[in-house]
Amino acid sequence: MDDKTPTQRLHLNNLREELRVRKASEVGNLNDRLQVLVAYRQFRGIAARQNKPYGPTDTCVAHLWQRLRASFGTEDNYSERLAKFTSSHFSYRDALDVYVSKQQRLHRRLFPEGSEKQLIKELIKQMSAHIRTTLAVGRYDSVDHFRQTTQEVLNLAAGSEKKKPAENWRRAVETSPPRPDASA
Repeated sequence: MDDKTPTQRLHLNNLREELRVRKASEVGNLNDRLQVLVAYRQFRGIAARQNKPYGPTDTCVAHLWQRLRASFGTEDNYSERLAKFTSSHFSYRDALDVYVSKQQRLHRRLFPEGSEKQLIKELIKQMSAHIRTTLAVGRYDSVDHFRQTTQEVLNLAAGSEKKKPAENWRRAVETSPPRPDASA
């Protein structure tokens, strides 16, 4: 099952398709109209449906990419930012508030129309496995609610890890006071 949002899939598809078309145009010396036709043959899913009406009118690949970037993001380093966002993982050494704020800013920049639910879903994926299972069953009204709940879960997990390990029974036998002899 693909767990990327439609916007993420569209951006990744557009970047892949642009690369394919540019490679094809470099190899085959295609004219502009043929490059546009090759680009439209590469589109799949949402990208194909949204760009179908423009097919007959596009005469230059540059216009196609300009329209795609105007609709879905203009940053040249979008793929780097997306990789940074999706590959990030929360570490106990990080402060939760700082981590969530950083990811929230990055999410807003990548997906200006993205919802808080999408962000929370991504944040849950970025937590460690034993925390993720607990957080995944919760319902969160906002990112702040998620942050509070996560902090509580982290505090509970840290408390259970700090429990004193059971004393070794062999060492306990050696250090215990001698028993009085029953025969005396």
